[in-house]
Amino acid sequence: MSKYQNLNILRNYHDCDIIRGSESCLPVLPTNSTKLAKWWRRMKKYMILDSYHSKSRRVFRSRFAIKSERLRHAKIKQGFVIHPLSAFAIYRQNVVCVLWMLIFILDPYITNYHDISGKTYSYRFSNVIQVIDVFFFINVILEFFIGYIIPHTKEIVLIPSKIRLRYLRTYFLVDFLPCIPFYLICELSGVNFATSRLKFINGFKLLRLLRLASWNASMTDLFLQFRMNESVIKWVKIFVLTIFIIHWWACIFHGLPIMWSNGIDNLSPNSWISMAQLYDEELDLTPFYRYITALLIANSHFYGASEGNHHFIISFERLMASMCVVTGYAYCMHFIATFLRIFGAYNIAESKYDELVYQLEEYSRAKKLPEELQLRLKAYYEYKFQKKFFKEDAILNTLSEHLRYEILLYNCRHIVEKVMAFQGLSKNVIGGIIANFKLEVYLQNDVIIKNGDPPFKVYFISHGTVAVYWSNGQEITHHEDGDFFGSIQDVSIVSIVAAEITETFSMDISDARYVFKLEKEAADRMNKLQAAKVEEYRILAQSMQEMDHESVLKDLRKGYILEKRRLR
Repeated sequence: MSKYQNLNILRNYHDCDIIRGSESCLPVLPTNSTKLAKWWRRMKKYMILDSYHSKSRRVFRSRFAIKSERLRHAKIKQGFVIHPLSAFAIYRQNVVCVLWMLIFILDPYITNYHDISGKTYSYRFSNVIQVIDVFFFINVILEFFIGYIIPHTKEIVLIPSKIRLRYLRTYFLVDFLPCIPFYLICELSGVNFATSRLKFINGFKLLRLLRLASWNASMTDLFLQFRMNESVIKWVKIFVLTIFIIHWWACIFHGLPIMWSNGIDNLSPNSWISMAQLYDEELDLTPFYRYITALLIANSHFYGASEGNHHFIISFERLMASMCVVTGYAYCMHFIATFLRIFGAYNIAESKYDELVYQLEEYSRAKKLPEELQLRLKAYYEYKFQKKFFKEDAILNTLSEHLRYEILLYNCRHIVEKVMAFQGLSKNVIGGIIANFKLEVYLQNDVIIKNGDPPFKVYFISHGTVAVYWSNGQEITHHEDGDFFGSIQDVSIVSIVAAEITETFSMDISDARYVFKLEKEAADRMNKLQAAKVEEYRILAQSMQEMDHESVLKDLRKGYILEKRRLR
Protein backbone atom coordinates (compact mmCIF):
# COMPACT_ATOMS: atom_id res chain seq x y z
CA MET A 1 0.00 0.00 0.00
CA SER A 2 1.11 3.52 -0.69
CA LYS A 3 1.77 6.14 1.94
CA TYR A 4 -1.48 7.93 0.98
CA GLN A 5 -3.49 4.82 1.72
CA ASN A 6 -1.71 4.36 5.05
CA LEU A 7 -2.69 7.91 6.02
CA ASN A 8 -6.29 7.14 5.09
CA ILE A 9 -6.33 4.01 7.24
CA LEU A 10 -4.92 5.81 10.28
CA ARG A 11 -7.96 8.07 10.40
CA ASN A 12 -10.81 7.09 12.73
CA TYR A 13 -13.27 7.26 9.84
CA HIS A 14 -13.43 6.07 6.26
CA ASP A 15 -12.75 8.89 3.80
CA CYS A 16 -14.41 7.49 0.69
CA ASP A 17 -12.91 8.47 -2.68
CA ILE A 18 -15.70 6.93 -4.74
CA ILE A 19 -18.34 9.31 -6.11
CA ARG A 20 -21.74 7.99 -5.05
CA GLY A 21 -25.32 8.97 -5.58
CA SER A 22 -27.71 10.31 -2.97
CA GLU A 23 -27.38 8.45 0.34
CA SER A 24 -31.03 9.23 1.11
CA CYS A 25 -32.18 7.23 -1.97
CA LEU A 26 -34.88 9.86 -2.57
CA PRO A 27 -35.70 10.82 -6.19
CA VAL A 28 -33.50 13.64 -7.47
CA LEU A 29 -35.41 16.86 -8.14
CA PRO A 30 -35.02 18.73 -11.43
CA THR A 31 -32.98 21.93 -11.34
CA ASN A 32 -36.05 24.11 -11.93
CA SER A 33 -37.94 22.74 -8.90
CA THR A 34 -39.84 25.14 -6.68
CA LYS A 35 -38.66 26.11 -3.21
CA LEU A 36 -41.59 24.20 -1.72
CA ALA A 37 -40.51 20.98 -3.49
CA LYS A 38 -36.92 21.43 -2.29
CA TRP A 39 -38.12 22.11 1.25
CA TRP A 40 -40.34 19.01 1.20
CA ARG A 41 -37.41 16.87 0.00
CA ARG A 42 -35.30 18.16 2.90
CA MET A 43 -38.12 17.31 5.30
CA LYS A 44 -38.44 13.79 3.85
CA LYS A 45 -34.80 13.16 4.74
CA TYR A 46 -35.89 13.31 8.39
CA MET A 47 -38.61 10.73 7.67
CA ILE A 48 -36.38 8.01 6.19
CA LEU A 49 -34.23 5.55 8.11
CA ASP A 50 -31.74 7.38 10.32
CA SER A 51 -28.41 5.58 9.98
CA TYR A 52 -26.83 7.32 12.98
CA HIS A 53 -29.36 6.25 15.59
CA SER A 54 -28.36 3.45 17.98
CA LYS A 55 -31.63 1.58 17.44
CA SER A 56 -31.04 1.55 13.67
CA ARG A 57 -27.63 0.02 14.25
CA ARG A 58 -29.19 -2.72 16.38
CA VAL A 59 -31.60 -3.67 13.58
CA PHE A 60 -29.38 -3.00 10.53
CA ARG A 61 -25.76 -3.99 11.02
CA SER A 62 -24.23 -2.55 7.83
CA ARG A 63 -24.46 0.40 5.46
CA PHE A 64 -25.66 -1.88 2.69
CA ALA A 65 -28.60 -3.06 4.82
CA ILE A 66 -29.45 0.56 5.66
CA LYS A 67 -29.32 1.59 2.01
CA SER A 68 -31.47 -1.40 0.99
CA GLU A 69 -34.07 -0.41 3.58
CA ARG A 70 -34.07 3.18 2.32
CA LEU A 71 -34.54 1.94 -1.25
CA ARG A 72 -37.46 -0.23 -0.11
CA HIS A 73 -39.00 2.80 1.59
CA ALA A 74 -38.47 5.02 -1.47
CA LYS A 75 -40.17 2.49 -3.77
CA ILE A 76 -43.47 2.62 -1.84
CA LYS A 77 -46.02 4.31 -4.11
CA GLN A 78 -49.23 3.45 -2.24
CA GLY A 79 -49.12 6.46 0.07
CA PHE A 80 -47.09 8.60 2.43
CA VAL A 81 -45.21 6.58 5.09
CA ILE A 82 -42.77 7.68 7.80
CA HIS A 83 -40.12 5.14 8.73
CA PRO A 84 -40.34 4.06 12.41
CA LEU A 85 -36.55 4.43 12.74
CA SER A 86 -36.39 7.87 11.15
CA ALA A 87 -35.19 10.92 13.06
CA PHE A 88 -38.72 12.37 12.98
CA ALA A 89 -40.35 9.19 14.36
CA ILE A 90 -37.73 8.77 17.08
CA TYR A 91 -37.99 12.37 18.31
CA ARG A 92 -41.80 12.09 18.21
CA GLN A 93 -41.58 8.94 20.32
CA ASN A 94 -39.35 10.69 22.87
CA VAL A 95 -41.77 13.63 23.16
CA VAL A 96 -44.78 11.32 23.52
CA CYS A 97 -42.91 9.28 26.15
CA VAL A 98 -42.39 12.40 28.30
CA LEU A 99 -46.02 13.47 27.78
CA TRP A 100 -47.22 10.02 28.85
CA MET A 101 -45.28 10.40 32.10
CA LEU A 102 -46.98 13.74 32.75
CA ILE A 103 -50.42 12.46 31.84
CA PHE A 104 -50.10 9.33 34.02
CA ILE A 105 -49.77 11.76 36.96
CA LEU A 106 -52.13 14.59 35.94
CA ASP A 107 -55.10 12.68 34.50
CA PRO A 108 -55.85 10.54 37.60
CA TYR A 109 -55.23 13.51 39.91
CA ILE A 110 -57.52 15.92 38.05
CA THR A 111 -60.21 13.28 37.50
CA ASN A 112 -60.34 12.18 41.15
CA TYR A 113 -59.65 15.45 42.99
CA HIS A 114 -61.22 18.09 40.76
CA ASP A 115 -63.70 16.63 38.27
CA ILE A 116 -65.47 14.12 40.54
CA SER A 117 -65.74 16.32 43.63
CA GLY A 118 -67.66 19.04 41.82
CA LYS A 119 -67.22 21.58 44.61
CA THR A 120 -63.52 21.97 44.10
CA TYR A 121 -63.34 21.88 40.31
CA SER A 122 -60.46 24.07 39.21
CA TYR A 123 -59.24 25.26 35.82
CA ARG A 124 -55.69 25.58 37.12
CA PHE A 125 -54.52 22.66 34.99
CA SER A 126 -56.86 23.29 32.07
CA ASN A 127 -54.29 25.15 29.96
CA VAL A 128 -51.66 22.45 30.52
CA ILE A 129 -54.11 19.68 29.67
CA GLN A 130 -55.30 21.49 26.55
CA VAL A 131 -51.75 21.79 25.23
CA ILE A 132 -51.05 18.12 25.98
CA ASP A 133 -54.32 17.09 24.31
CA VAL A 134 -53.35 19.02 21.18
CA PHE A 135 -50.04 17.15 21.04
CA PHE A 136 -51.79 13.82 21.51
CA PHE A 137 -54.32 14.65 18.79
CA ILE A 138 -51.46 15.41 16.39
CA ASN A 139 -49.91 12.11 17.46
CA VAL A 140 -53.16 10.29 16.61
CA ILE A 141 -52.92 11.63 13.05
CA LEU A 142 -49.23 10.73 12.78
CA GLU A 143 -49.85 7.17 13.96
CA PHE A 144 -51.68 6.48 10.68
CA PHE A 145 -48.51 7.28 8.72
CA ILE A 146 -45.68 5.84 10.85
CA GLY A 147 -44.59 2.27 10.17
CA TYR A 148 -44.09 -0.24 12.96
CA ILE A 149 -41.62 -2.95 13.96
CA ILE A 150 -42.65 -6.52 14.75
CA PRO A 151 -40.61 -7.12 17.96
CA HIS A 152 -39.94 -10.86 17.62
CA THR A 153 -38.80 -10.85 13.99
CA LYS A 154 -37.59 -7.20 13.81
CA GLU A 155 -39.53 -6.94 10.56
CA ILE A 156 -40.42 -3.35 9.62
CA VAL A 157 -43.89 -2.87 8.10
CA LEU A 158 -44.21 0.10 5.72
CA ILE A 159 -47.45 -0.80 3.93
CA PRO A 160 -49.97 2.05 4.58
CA SER A 161 -53.06 -0.19 4.70
CA LYS A 162 -51.49 -2.50 7.31
CA ILE A 163 -50.28 0.47 9.39
CA ARG A 164 -53.75 2.06 9.56
CA LEU A 165 -55.60 -1.19 10.15
CA ARG A 166 -53.26 -2.14 13.00
CA TYR A 167 -53.69 1.24 14.70
CA LEU A 168 -57.48 1.16 14.36
CA ARG A 169 -57.56 -2.30 15.92
CA THR A 170 -55.27 -1.43 18.84
CA TYR A 171 -54.87 2.05 20.33
CA PHE A 172 -56.95 4.40 18.17
CA LEU A 173 -59.88 4.78 20.60
CA VAL A 174 -57.52 4.78 23.59
CA ASP A 175 -55.68 7.76 22.07
CA PHE A 176 -58.58 9.59 20.44
CA LEU A 177 -61.32 9.65 23.11
CA PRO A 178 -59.16 11.34 25.82
CA CYS A 179 -58.33 14.14 23.35
CA ILE A 180 -61.97 15.26 23.15
CA PRO A 181 -62.34 18.45 25.31
CA PHE A 182 -65.66 17.63 27.01
CA TYR A 183 -65.39 20.56 29.43
CA LEU A 184 -65.04 23.03 26.53
CA ILE A 185 -68.04 21.45 24.81
CA CYS A 186 -70.06 21.90 28.01
CA GLU A 187 -68.99 25.54 28.33
CA LEU A 188 -69.93 26.29 24.73
CA SER A 189 -73.30 24.58 25.35
CA GLY A 190 -73.92 26.65 28.49
CA VAL A 191 -73.65 23.67 30.86
CA ASN A 192 -71.78 23.98 34.15
CA PHE A 193 -69.31 21.13 33.83
CA ALA A 194 -68.35 21.16 37.52
CA THR A 195 -71.87 20.47 38.81
CA SER A 196 -73.14 18.45 35.85
CA ARG A 197 -73.30 14.66 35.77
CA LEU A 198 -71.32 14.94 32.53
CA LYS A 199 -68.19 15.46 34.61
CA PHE A 200 -67.87 11.67 34.81
CA ILE A 201 -67.42 11.59 31.01
CA ASN A 202 -64.04 13.23 31.53
CA GLY A 203 -63.01 9.88 32.98
CA PHE A 204 -62.33 8.86 29.37
CA LYS A 205 -58.95 10.49 29.89
CA LEU A 206 -58.03 7.58 32.13
CA LEU A 207 -58.05 5.36 29.03
CA ARG A 208 -54.57 6.67 28.35
CA LEU A 209 -53.33 4.57 31.27
CA LEU A 210 -53.68 1.57 28.93
CA ARG A 211 -50.65 2.96 27.13
CA LEU A 212 -48.42 1.88 30.03
CA ALA A 213 -46.82 -0.92 27.98
CA SER A 214 -46.08 1.52 25.14
CA TRP A 215 -44.53 3.95 27.62
CA ASN A 216 -42.38 1.14 29.01
CA ALA A 217 -40.93 0.34 25.55
CA SER A 218 -40.45 4.02 24.69
CA MET A 219 -38.71 4.63 28.02
CA THR A 220 -36.23 1.86 27.26
CA ASP A 221 -35.42 3.32 23.83
CA LEU A 222 -35.07 6.81 25.32
CA PHE A 223 -32.55 5.71 27.94
CA LEU A 224 -30.61 3.61 25.43
CA GLN A 225 -30.03 6.78 23.42
CA PHE A 226 -28.04 8.06 26.41
CA ARG A 227 -26.04 4.78 26.44
CA MET A 228 -27.33 3.75 29.86
CA ASN A 229 -26.74 0.23 31.08
CA GLU A 230 -29.76 -2.04 30.59
CA SER A 231 -29.75 -3.10 34.25
CA VAL A 232 -29.82 0.56 35.34
CA ILE A 233 -32.71 1.20 32.93
CA LYS A 234 -34.72 -1.62 34.53
CA TRP A 235 -34.20 -0.18 38.02
CA VAL A 236 -35.19 3.31 36.90
CA LYS A 237 -38.36 1.97 35.27
CA ILE A 238 -39.25 0.00 38.41
CA PHE A 239 -38.81 3.14 40.52
CA VAL A 240 -41.01 5.25 38.21
CA LEU A 241 -43.64 2.50 37.95
CA THR A 242 -43.78 2.25 41.76
CA ILE A 243 -44.50 5.98 41.96
CA PHE A 244 -47.23 5.62 39.34
CA ILE A 245 -49.00 2.73 41.10
CA ILE A 246 -48.99 4.34 44.56
CA HIS A 247 -50.17 7.62 43.01
CA TRP A 248 -53.03 5.82 41.24
CA TRP A 249 -54.11 4.13 44.46
CA ALA A 250 -54.08 7.51 46.24
CA CYS A 251 -56.46 8.76 43.55
CA ILE A 252 -58.65 5.64 43.80
CA PHE A 253 -58.98 5.90 47.60
CA HIS A 254 -60.37 9.40 47.18
CA GLY A 255 -62.32 9.25 43.92
CA LEU A 256 -63.95 5.81 44.01
CA PRO A 257 -65.94 6.29 47.27
CA ILE A 258 -67.26 9.63 45.94
CA MET A 259 -68.24 8.04 42.64
CA TRP A 260 -69.81 5.05 44.47
CA SER A 261 -71.91 7.46 46.57
CA ASN A 262 -72.83 9.52 43.49
CA GLY A 263 -71.29 12.70 44.84
CA ILE A 264 -69.83 14.26 47.97
CA ASP A 265 -73.23 15.29 49.32
CA ASN A 266 -74.34 11.64 49.38
CA LEU A 267 -71.28 10.31 51.20
CA SER A 268 -71.98 8.11 54.21
CA PRO A 269 -70.94 9.53 57.60
CA ASN A 270 -68.99 6.28 58.08
CA SER A 271 -66.91 6.88 54.98
CA TRP A 272 -63.26 7.54 55.70
CA ILE A 273 -63.52 10.80 53.72
CA SER A 274 -66.32 12.04 55.98
CA MET A 275 -64.55 10.94 59.16
CA ALA A 276 -61.33 12.64 58.02
CA GLN A 277 -63.34 15.86 57.46
CA LEU A 278 -61.68 16.38 54.09
CA TYR A 279 -64.65 18.43 52.87
CA ASP A 280 -65.46 20.33 56.05
CA GLU A 281 -66.23 23.89 54.92
CA GLU A 282 -64.85 25.36 58.13
CA LEU A 283 -61.43 23.73 57.59
CA ASP A 284 -61.28 24.81 53.93
CA LEU A 285 -58.77 22.12 52.92
CA THR A 286 -57.06 22.23 49.54
CA PRO A 287 -57.21 19.37 46.99
CA PHE A 288 -53.48 18.83 47.47
CA TYR A 289 -53.95 18.29 51.23
CA ARG A 290 -56.65 15.70 50.48
CA TYR A 291 -54.25 14.04 48.04
CA ILE A 292 -51.46 13.83 50.67
CA THR A 293 -53.91 12.28 53.15
CA ALA A 294 -55.01 9.65 50.61
CA LEU A 295 -51.38 9.07 49.57
CA LEU A 296 -50.45 8.16 53.16
CA ILE A 297 -53.32 5.65 53.34
CA ALA A 298 -52.45 4.16 49.92
CA ASN A 299 -48.77 3.84 50.84
CA SER A 300 -49.58 2.12 54.15
CA HIS A 301 -51.93 -0.43 52.58
CA PHE A 302 -49.80 -1.02 49.47
CA TYR A 303 -46.82 -2.18 51.52
CA GLY A 304 -48.98 -3.75 54.26
CA ALA A 305 -47.45 -1.52 56.92
CA SER A 306 -50.66 -0.38 58.66
CA GLU A 307 -54.13 1.01 58.04
CA GLY A 308 -52.85 4.57 58.12
CA ASN A 309 -54.44 7.28 60.25
CA HIS A 310 -58.00 6.40 59.20
CA HIS A 311 -60.01 3.18 59.52
CA PHE A 312 -62.40 1.77 56.93
CA ILE A 313 -65.89 0.86 58.14
CA ILE A 314 -67.95 0.62 54.94
CA SER A 315 -67.70 -2.77 53.20
CA PHE A 316 -66.96 -1.21 49.81
CA GLU A 317 -64.02 0.77 51.20
CA ARG A 318 -62.71 -2.32 53.01
CA LEU A 319 -62.85 -4.25 49.75
CA MET A 320 -60.97 -1.42 48.06
CA ALA A 321 -58.28 -1.51 50.77
CA SER A 322 -57.99 -5.30 50.44
CA MET A 323 -57.43 -4.98 46.70
CA CYS A 324 -54.69 -2.44 47.40
CA VAL A 325 -52.96 -4.86 49.78
CA VAL A 326 -53.18 -7.72 47.24
CA THR A 327 -51.84 -5.44 44.51
CA GLY A 328 -48.95 -4.45 46.76
CA TYR A 329 -48.02 -8.07 47.49
CA ALA A 330 -48.21 -8.94 43.78
CA TYR A 331 -46.01 -5.98 42.91
CA CYS A 332 -43.47 -6.95 45.56
CA MET A 333 -43.33 -10.44 44.03
CA HIS A 334 -42.79 -8.82 40.62
CA PHE A 335 -39.99 -6.74 42.12
CA ILE A 336 -38.29 -9.83 43.58
CA ALA A 337 -38.65 -11.67 40.26
CA THR A 338 -37.09 -8.73 38.42
CA PHE A 339 -34.27 -8.61 40.95
CA LEU A 340 -33.54 -12.31 40.42
CA ARG A 341 -33.80 -11.84 36.67
CA ILE A 342 -31.19 -9.10 36.71
CA PHE A 343 -28.74 -10.83 39.05
CA GLY A 344 -29.79 -14.45 38.62
CA ALA A 345 -29.57 -17.07 35.90
CA TYR A 346 -32.33 -15.60 33.74
CA ASN A 347 -30.05 -12.84 32.43
CA ILE A 348 -26.85 -14.84 32.72
CA ALA A 349 -25.81 -13.96 29.15
CA GLU A 350 -26.02 -10.22 29.89
CA SER A 351 -24.26 -10.67 33.25
CA LYS A 352 -21.42 -12.61 31.66
CA TYR A 353 -21.05 -9.92 29.01
CA ASP A 354 -20.88 -7.20 31.69
CA GLU A 355 -18.28 -9.27 33.55
CA LEU A 356 -16.26 -9.71 30.35
CA VAL A 357 -16.34 -5.96 29.63
CA TYR A 358 -15.29 -5.23 33.23
CA GLN A 359 -12.33 -7.60 32.87
CA LEU A 360 -11.45 -5.91 29.58
CA GLU A 361 -11.46 -2.48 31.26
CA GLU A 362 -9.27 -3.75 34.11
CA TYR A 363 -6.88 -5.34 31.61
CA SER A 364 -6.71 -2.12 29.58
CA ARG A 365 -5.92 -0.08 32.69
CA ALA A 366 -3.29 -2.57 33.87
CA LYS A 367 -1.55 -2.56 30.48
CA LYS A 368 -2.03 1.22 30.12
CA LEU A 369 -3.51 0.87 26.66
CA PRO A 370 -4.24 4.12 24.79
CA GLU A 371 -7.81 5.38 24.95
CA GLU A 372 -8.39 4.96 21.21
CA LEU A 373 -7.39 1.29 21.40
CA GLN A 374 -9.68 0.76 24.41
CA LEU A 375 -12.61 2.18 22.44
CA ARG A 376 -11.83 -0.15 19.53
CA LEU A 377 -11.74 -3.15 21.85
CA LYS A 378 -15.12 -2.23 23.35
CA ALA A 379 -16.60 -1.69 19.87
CA TYR A 380 -15.34 -5.14 18.85
CA TYR A 381 -16.88 -6.83 21.89
CA GLU A 382 -20.19 -4.99 21.53
CA TYR A 383 -20.53 -5.85 17.84
CA LYS A 384 -19.48 -9.48 18.16
CA PHE A 385 -21.49 -10.41 21.26
CA GLN A 386 -24.39 -7.90 20.97
CA LYS A 387 -24.23 -7.41 24.79
CA LYS A 388 -24.92 -11.13 25.37
CA PHE A 389 -21.98 -13.47 25.97
CA PHE A 390 -22.34 -17.15 25.15
CA LYS A 391 -20.08 -19.92 23.87
CA GLU A 392 -21.41 -20.59 20.39
CA ASP A 393 -19.14 -23.58 19.77
CA ALA A 394 -20.33 -25.30 22.95
CA ILE A 395 -23.97 -24.76 21.95
CA LEU A 396 -23.47 -26.00 18.38
CA ASN A 397 -21.62 -29.11 19.58
CA THR A 398 -24.71 -30.20 21.54
CA LEU A 399 -26.87 -30.12 18.39
CA SER A 400 -27.27 -32.72 15.69
CA GLU A 401 -25.40 -32.34 12.41
CA HIS A 402 -28.61 -31.52 10.56
CA LEU A 403 -29.53 -28.73 13.01
CA ARG A 404 -26.00 -27.30 12.81
CA TYR A 405 -26.28 -27.12 9.02
CA GLU A 406 -29.69 -25.44 9.30
CA ILE A 407 -28.28 -22.76 11.62
CA LEU A 408 -25.22 -22.23 9.42
CA LEU A 409 -27.39 -21.92 6.31
CA TYR A 410 -29.60 -19.35 8.02
CA ASN A 411 -26.64 -17.30 9.30
CA CYS A 412 -25.11 -17.27 5.81
CA ARG A 413 -28.36 -16.72 3.90
CA HIS A 414 -27.17 -13.35 2.49
CA ILE A 415 -24.08 -15.02 1.07
CA VAL A 416 -25.97 -17.99 -0.37
CA GLU A 417 -28.52 -15.71 -2.05
CA LYS A 418 -25.99 -13.32 -3.59
CA VAL A 419 -22.86 -15.33 -4.51
CA MET A 420 -23.42 -16.79 -7.98
CA ALA A 421 -21.12 -19.75 -7.29
CA PHE A 422 -23.56 -21.09 -4.66
CA GLN A 423 -26.78 -20.67 -6.62
CA GLY A 424 -28.29 -23.87 -7.95
CA LEU A 425 -26.30 -26.10 -5.61
CA SER A 426 -28.02 -28.52 -3.26
CA LYS A 427 -28.32 -27.86 0.47
CA ASN A 428 -25.87 -30.65 1.27
CA VAL A 429 -23.20 -29.17 -1.01
CA ILE A 430 -23.70 -25.64 0.32
CA GLY A 431 -23.72 -27.00 3.88
CA GLY A 432 -20.40 -28.74 3.25
CA ILE A 433 -18.87 -25.48 2.03
CA ILE A 434 -20.32 -23.36 4.83
CA ALA A 435 -19.20 -25.88 7.46
CA ASN A 436 -15.62 -24.74 6.78
CA PHE A 437 -16.44 -21.07 7.33
CA LYS A 438 -14.87 -19.19 10.25
CA LEU A 439 -16.44 -16.03 11.65
CA GLU A 440 -14.16 -12.98 11.71
CA VAL A 441 -15.04 -9.41 12.73
CA TYR A 442 -12.99 -6.43 11.51
CA LEU A 443 -13.21 -2.93 12.92
CA GLN A 444 -13.29 0.18 10.78
CA ASN A 445 -10.00 0.77 8.91
CA ASP A 446 -8.63 -2.71 9.71
CA VAL A 447 -6.46 -3.95 6.81
CA ILE A 448 -7.78 -7.36 5.76
CA ILE A 449 -5.65 -7.98 2.65
CA LYS A 450 -2.59 -6.07 1.42
CA ASN A 451 -1.52 -5.63 -2.17
CA GLY A 452 0.93 -8.42 -3.05
CA ASP A 453 -0.21 -10.84 -0.33
CA PRO A 454 -0.09 -14.51 -1.39
CA PRO A 455 -3.40 -16.40 -1.60
CA PHE A 456 -4.39 -17.63 1.86
CA LYS A 457 -8.13 -16.98 2.46
CA VAL A 458 -11.44 -16.30 0.74
CA TYR A 459 -13.80 -13.91 2.56
CA PHE A 460 -17.60 -13.71 2.33
CA ILE A 461 -19.22 -10.60 3.82
CA SER A 462 -22.14 -11.25 6.17
CA HIS A 463 -22.65 -7.64 7.33
CA GLY A 464 -20.58 -4.58 6.57
CA THR A 465 -18.62 -2.80 3.85
CA VAL A 466 -15.00 -3.08 2.71
CA ALA A 467 -13.10 -0.63 0.50
CA VAL A 468 -10.89 -1.86 -2.36
CA TYR A 469 -7.65 0.06 -3.04
CA TRP A 470 -5.45 -0.18 -6.12
CA SER A 471 -1.65 -0.44 -5.91
CA ASN A 472 -1.30 3.37 -6.03
CA GLY A 473 -3.51 3.76 -2.95
CA GLN A 474 -6.59 4.92 -4.87
CA GLU A 475 -9.98 3.64 -3.78
CA ILE A 476 -11.74 1.98 -6.73
CA THR A 477 -14.83 0.21 -5.37
CA HIS A 478 -16.67 -1.24 -2.37
CA HIS A 479 -17.85 -4.74 -1.46
CA GLU A 480 -20.96 -5.06 0.73
CA ASP A 481 -23.32 -7.65 2.26
CA GLY A 482 -23.18 -10.94 0.35
CA ASP A 483 -20.07 -10.09 -1.71
CA PHE A 484 -16.83 -12.05 -1.56
CA PHE A 485 -13.17 -11.12 -2.00
CA GLY A 486 -9.79 -12.80 -1.80
CA SER A 487 -8.26 -15.54 -3.95
CA ILE A 488 -7.09 -19.13 -3.57
CA GLN A 489 -4.85 -19.08 -6.66
CA ASP A 490 -3.33 -15.70 -7.50
CA VAL A 491 -1.44 -13.05 -5.60
CA SER A 492 -3.68 -10.16 -4.52
CA ILE A 493 -3.45 -7.11 -6.81
CA VAL A 494 -5.52 -4.91 -4.47
CA SER A 495 -5.70 -4.00 -0.80
CA ILE A 496 -8.90 -4.58 1.16
CA VAL A 497 -9.74 -2.34 4.14
CA ALA A 498 -12.86 -2.41 6.35
CA ALA A 499 -14.89 0.75 5.68
CA GLU A 500 -17.05 0.02 8.75
CA ILE A 501 -17.36 -2.74 11.33
CA THR A 502 -17.56 -5.79 9.08
CA GLU A 503 -18.54 -9.36 9.88
CA THR A 504 -17.11 -11.92 7.46
CA PHE A 505 -16.99 -15.68 7.03
CA SER A 506 -13.55 -16.79 5.88
CA MET A 507 -12.30 -20.07 4.43
CA ASP A 508 -8.63 -21.07 4.53
CA ILE A 509 -6.89 -21.90 1.27
CA SER A 510 -6.39 -25.54 2.29
CA ASP A 511 -10.09 -25.98 3.14
CA ALA A 512 -11.16 -24.12 -0.01
CA ARG A 513 -9.01 -26.25 -2.30
CA TYR A 514 -10.24 -29.42 -0.63
CA VAL A 515 -13.92 -28.45 -0.87
CA PHE A 516 -13.73 -27.14 -4.44
CA LYS A 517 -11.80 -30.25 -5.47
CA LEU A 518 -14.83 -32.32 -4.49
CA GLU A 519 -17.34 -29.89 -6.01
CA LYS A 520 -16.15 -29.24 -9.57
CA GLU A 521 -19.19 -27.17 -10.53
CA ALA A 522 -18.77 -24.78 -7.60
CA ALA A 523 -15.01 -24.58 -8.26
CA ASP A 524 -15.52 -23.63 -11.93
CA ARG A 525 -18.04 -20.95 -10.98
CA MET A 526 -15.76 -19.58 -8.28
CA ASN A 527 -12.76 -19.38 -10.62
CA LYS A 528 -14.82 -17.54 -13.25
CA LEU A 529 -16.14 -15.08 -10.66
CA GLN A 530 -12.66 -14.42 -9.29
CA ALA A 531 -11.27 -13.84 -12.80
CA ALA A 532 -14.15 -11.47 -13.57
CA LYS A 533 -13.54 -9.62 -10.29
CA VAL A 534 -9.82 -9.17 -11.08
CA GLU A 535 -10.71 -7.85 -14.54
CA GLU A 536 -13.24 -5.50 -12.96
CA TYR A 537 -10.53 -4.16 -10.64
CA ARG A 538 -8.25 -3.43 -13.59
CA ILE A 539 -10.98 -1.66 -15.57
CA LEU A 540 -12.02 0.44 -12.57
CA ALA A 541 -8.41 1.41 -11.83
CA GLN A 542 -7.82 2.39 -15.45
CA SER A 543 -11.00 4.48 -15.60
CA MET A 544 -10.08 6.18 -12.30
CA GLN A 545 -6.64 7.09 -13.64
CA GLU A 546 -8.15 8.52 -16.82
CA MET A 547 -10.58 10.58 -14.76
CA ASP A 548 -7.70 11.87 -12.62
CA HIS A 549 -5.71 12.89 -15.73
CA GLU A 550 -8.73 14.74 -17.12
CA SER A 551 -9.32 16.56 -13.84
CA VAL A 552 -5.64 17.57 -13.64
CA LEU A 553 -5.78 18.99 -17.19
CA LYS A 554 -8.94 20.92 -16.34
CA ASP A 555 -7.35 22.37 -13.20
CA LEU A 556 -4.24 23.25 -15.19
CA ARG A 557 -6.26 25.08 -17.85
CA LYS A 558 -8.21 27.00 -15.20
CA GLY A 559 -5.00 28.04 -13.47
CA TYR A 560 -5.69 26.20 -10.22
CA ILE A 561 -2.33 24.37 -10.24
CA LEU A 562 0.26 26.80 -11.67
CA GLU A 563 0.38 30.37 -10.43
CA LYS A 564 -0.43 33.12 -12.88
CA ARG A 565 2.49 35.19 -14.14
CA ARG A 566 2.83 38.53 -12.40
CA LEU A 567 2.58 41.67 -14.51
CA ARG A 568 5.63 43.95 -14.39
